Amino acid sequence: MSKRGMGRGLDALLGDDKSDKILKLISLEKILPNPYQPRKGFDEESILKLSESIKEHGVLQPIVVREKGQLYELISGERRVKACERIGISEIPAIVKEVTDEQMAILALVENLQRENLSAIDEARAYVELQDKFSMTHEEIANSVGKSRSYVTNTIRLLQLPDEVIKYIENNTLSPAHGRVLLSLKDEIEILNFARRIVKDGIPVKVAEELKLEFISNKDSIKGLSKSIKSKSRPLKSQKEVKQDEELKFIEIEISKKLKTPVHISFSGNVGRFVIEFYSKEELDSLVEKIFSIYGLED
Repeated sequence: MSKRGMGRGLDALLGDDKSDKILKLISLEKILPNPYQPRKGFDEESILKLSESIKEHGVLQPIVVREKGQLYELISGERRVKACERIGISEIPAIVKEVTDEQMAILALVENLQRENLSAIDEARAYVELQDKFSMTHEEIANSVGKSRSYVTNTIRLLQLPDEVIKYIENNTLSPAHGRVLLSLKDEIEILNFARRIVKDGIPVKVAEELKLEFISNKDSIKGLSKSIKSKSRPLKSQKEVKQDEELKFIEIEISKKLKTPVHISFSGNVGRFVIEFYSKEELDSLVEKIFSIYGLED
């Protein structure tokens, strides 16, 4: 399979050729759901807000569909369809596009990644579907959705966690970063016990990482772990410190998007650490190239 530089979004995936796109009004009754929709649930509040916007301004962006006999199969725009149904609109503007099953699956995933916060577990399942149904490698998936190969691989690995822990991540009780810490434990009982402890005590990711080895050695002694947790507990942060943490988190996210790999920033007093993750010599070379390009350091 050829590599796809499709990380630019829906327009890139749909292509620039206008000749195979048809814009028309379609009855909602004729629209079938996307069989590759990665999102298993939709936030009702966001649908309500969108329906109010549509009621006032109309549907500003057409949905995208493909023909399915006398009906149409939704490619992207399920939130717009649900919002229109909520307020009794019977027709919606749509672009009719010829796409393969593979393109359809990628389009559905990219739309969800770019336009709403898709849960890490739904994202992982969507990557596995691309891998299993279309024989795509992690590198090809990464190119298609604008992520790094290591990001795709690490996201898929979350599905190796016990079902209970997966539920914690799905409902945001635990973060994907907590999941990655837990994956480094080998025994399922250890993973479950430590996950429950993290949830019960509200342990942050960095502290969980530090406690991981201590937990293994103290797994038969909860008191020992509790002492470790207390010793690593810090006093409540001031508003200034909280604001600084939020600003650093925003910077982390923006740089991670730019470099397409996880970035971690920590700051204490006048000293800080800036960590960029990479998982191979090739990824390091690619990162150096990007950084040189951003700062105009090329020869």
